[in-house]
Amino acid sequence: MKQNYLLEQFLIRRKVTLDSRLVDQDTIFFAIKGERHDANDFIDENLVAKAGLVVTEREAWAKYSNCVIVPDTLLALQNLAYDYRKLFEIPVIGITGSNGKTTTKELIHRVLATKFIVHSTKGNFNNHFGVPLTLLQMQEDTQIAVIEMGANHQKEIEALSKLLNLT
Repeated sequence: MKQNYLLEQFLIRRKVTLDSRLVDQDTIFFAIKGERHDANDFIDENLVAKAGLVVTEREAWAKYSNCVIVPDTLLALQNLAYDYRKLFEIPVIGITGSNGKTTTKELIHRVLATKFIVHSTKGNFNNHFGVPLTLLQMQEDTQIAVIEMGANHQKEIEALSKLLNLT
Protein backbone atom coordinates (compact mmCIF):
# COMPACT_ATOMS: atom_id res chain seq x y z
CA MET A 1 0.00 0.00 0.00
CA LYS A 2 2.78 2.48 0.85
CA GLN A 3 4.34 2.02 -2.57
CA ASN A 4 1.06 2.83 -4.36
CA TYR A 5 0.66 5.82 -2.05
CA LEU A 6 4.18 7.03 -2.93
CA LEU A 7 3.42 6.75 -6.65
CA GLU A 8 0.14 8.63 -6.21
CA GLN A 9 1.93 11.37 -4.27
CA PHE A 10 4.73 11.55 -6.83
CA LEU A 11 2.25 11.94 -9.69
CA ILE A 12 0.83 14.96 -7.85
CA ARG A 13 4.13 16.57 -6.88
CA ARG A 14 6.61 15.41 -9.58
CA LYS A 15 9.60 16.41 -7.44
CA VAL A 16 11.89 14.13 -5.43
CA THR A 17 15.06 15.02 -3.55
CA LEU A 18 17.66 13.40 -1.33
CA ASP A 19 18.94 16.83 -0.24
CA SER A 20 17.15 18.32 2.76
CA ARG A 21 18.21 21.83 1.64
CA LEU A 22 16.05 21.50 -1.50
CA VAL A 23 12.80 20.62 0.25
CA ASP A 24 9.58 22.54 -0.33
CA GLN A 25 5.84 21.80 -0.26
CA ASP A 26 5.98 20.23 -3.73
CA THR A 27 8.83 17.87 -2.87
CA ILE A 28 9.05 14.30 -1.64
CA PHE A 29 12.16 14.00 0.52
CA PHE A 30 13.76 10.56 0.81
CA ALA A 31 15.97 10.24 3.91
CA ILE A 32 18.64 7.93 2.50
CA LYS A 33 21.42 6.29 4.50
CA GLY A 34 24.74 6.90 2.80
CA GLU A 35 28.22 5.66 3.54
CA ARG A 36 29.05 8.70 5.69
CA HIS A 37 25.70 10.20 6.67
CA ASP A 38 22.20 9.03 7.47
CA ALA A 39 19.68 11.60 6.25
CA ASN A 40 17.21 10.23 8.80
CA ASP A 41 19.39 12.01 11.39
CA PHE A 42 18.69 15.37 9.74
CA ILE A 43 14.92 15.22 9.90
CA ASP A 44 13.42 17.78 12.27
CA GLU A 45 10.09 19.57 12.70
CA ASN A 46 11.21 22.36 10.37
CA LEU A 47 11.98 19.94 7.53
CA VAL A 48 8.71 18.08 8.07
CA ALA A 49 6.81 21.40 7.99
CA LYS A 50 8.49 22.45 4.73
CA ALA A 51 8.22 19.14 2.86
CA GLY A 52 5.31 17.89 0.85
CA LEU A 53 6.16 14.37 1.98
CA VAL A 54 9.02 12.84 3.99
CA VAL A 55 9.98 9.19 3.46
CA THR A 56 11.94 7.93 6.45
CA GLU A 57 12.90 4.79 8.31
CA ARG A 58 12.28 6.36 11.72
CA GLU A 59 9.05 5.47 13.50
CA ALA A 60 9.31 8.65 15.60
CA TRP A 61 7.97 10.65 12.64
CA ALA A 62 4.86 8.48 12.17
CA LYS A 63 2.75 11.01 14.08
CA TYR A 64 3.05 13.48 11.18
CA SER A 65 0.59 13.03 8.34
CA ASN A 66 3.15 13.91 5.68
CA CYS A 67 5.68 11.32 6.85
CA VAL A 68 5.76 7.83 5.38
CA ILE A 69 7.66 5.20 7.36
CA VAL A 70 9.37 2.49 5.31
CA PRO A 71 11.88 -0.23 6.25
CA ASP A 72 14.43 0.95 3.66
CA THR A 73 14.27 4.42 2.07
CA LEU A 74 16.65 3.56 -0.78
CA LEU A 75 14.54 0.55 -1.70
CA ALA A 76 11.39 2.72 -1.50
CA LEU A 77 12.99 5.24 -3.88
CA GLN A 78 14.02 2.49 -6.29
CA ASN A 79 10.58 0.88 -6.16
CA LEU A 80 8.93 4.24 -6.83
CA ALA A 81 11.18 4.75 -9.86
CA TYR A 82 10.38 1.22 -11.10
CA ASP A 83 6.64 1.78 -10.69
CA TYR A 84 6.88 5.13 -12.50
CA ARG A 85 8.95 3.56 -15.30
CA LYS A 86 6.20 0.98 -15.85
CA LEU A 87 3.79 3.81 -16.73
CA PHE A 88 5.83 4.48 -19.87
CA GLU A 89 5.52 2.14 -22.84
CA ILE A 90 8.70 3.43 -24.45
CA PRO A 91 12.05 2.00 -25.44
CA VAL A 92 14.80 2.38 -22.84
CA ILE A 93 18.42 2.11 -23.86
CA GLY A 94 20.77 1.16 -21.04
CA ILE A 95 24.42 2.18 -21.43
CA THR A 96 27.10 0.48 -19.34
CA GLY A 97 30.76 -0.43 -19.57
CA SER A 98 34.12 0.21 -17.97
CA ASN A 99 34.66 3.58 -19.71
CA GLY A 100 33.03 5.85 -22.29
CA LYS A 101 29.51 5.52 -20.88
CA THR A 102 28.79 9.24 -20.60
CA THR A 103 30.14 10.04 -24.07
CA THR A 104 28.21 7.15 -25.62
CA LYS A 105 25.03 8.22 -23.82
CA GLU A 106 25.46 11.81 -25.04
CA LEU A 107 26.03 10.72 -28.65
CA ILE A 108 22.99 8.41 -28.65
CA HIS A 109 20.87 11.13 -27.05
CA ARG A 110 21.86 13.73 -29.66
CA VAL A 111 21.17 11.43 -32.59
CA LEU A 112 17.79 10.25 -31.27
CA ALA A 113 16.78 13.80 -30.29
CA THR A 114 16.67 14.75 -33.97
CA LYS A 115 13.43 12.73 -34.28
CA PHE A 116 12.20 11.89 -30.77
CA ILE A 117 11.64 13.41 -27.34
CA VAL A 118 14.52 11.81 -25.44
CA HIS A 119 15.17 11.70 -21.72
CA SER A 120 18.66 10.77 -20.60
CA THR A 121 20.89 10.66 -17.57
CA LYS A 122 22.26 14.07 -16.62
CA GLY A 123 26.06 13.96 -16.41
CA ASN A 124 27.13 10.62 -14.98
CA PHE A 125 24.33 10.24 -12.43
CA ASN A 126 24.45 6.49 -13.00
CA ASN A 127 24.43 4.63 -9.68
CA HIS A 128 21.77 3.11 -7.39
CA PHE A 129 20.71 6.67 -6.38
CA GLY A 130 21.14 8.37 -9.75
CA VAL A 131 19.26 5.92 -11.95
CA PRO A 132 16.02 6.09 -9.91
CA LEU A 133 16.27 9.89 -9.74
CA THR A 134 16.83 9.98 -13.51
CA LEU A 135 13.74 7.86 -14.13
CA LEU A 136 11.67 10.09 -11.84
CA GLN A 137 12.63 13.12 -13.92
CA MET A 138 11.06 11.69 -17.10
CA GLN A 139 8.31 13.87 -18.49
CA GLU A 140 5.03 12.45 -19.72
CA ASP A 141 5.89 13.18 -23.35
CA THR A 142 9.15 11.19 -23.28
CA GLN A 143 9.39 8.88 -26.30
CA ILE A 144 12.77 7.22 -25.62
CA ALA A 145 15.02 7.07 -22.57
CA VAL A 146 18.80 6.67 -22.65
CA ILE A 147 20.03 5.71 -19.20
CA GLU A 148 23.64 5.37 -18.13
CA MET A 149 24.40 2.67 -15.57
CA GLY A 150 27.61 2.45 -13.58
CA ALA A 151 28.70 -0.15 -11.07
CA ASN A 152 30.87 -0.14 -8.00
CA HIS A 153 29.76 -3.43 -6.50
CA GLN A 154 28.73 -6.92 -7.61
CA LYS A 155 25.35 -7.32 -9.33
CA GLU A 156 24.69 -3.55 -9.49
CA ILE A 157 24.15 -3.56 -13.28
CA GLU A 158 21.73 -6.45 -12.90
CA ALA A 159 19.76 -4.52 -10.26
CA LEU A 160 19.76 -1.32 -12.33
CA SER A 161 18.65 -3.25 -15.42
CA LYS A 162 15.69 -4.61 -13.46
CA LEU A 163 14.90 -1.08 -12.27
CA LEU A 164 14.79 0.06 -15.90
CA ASN A 165 12.61 -2.97 -16.74
CA LEU A 166 15.24 -4.18 -19.21
CA THR A 167 15.30 -7.76 -17.93
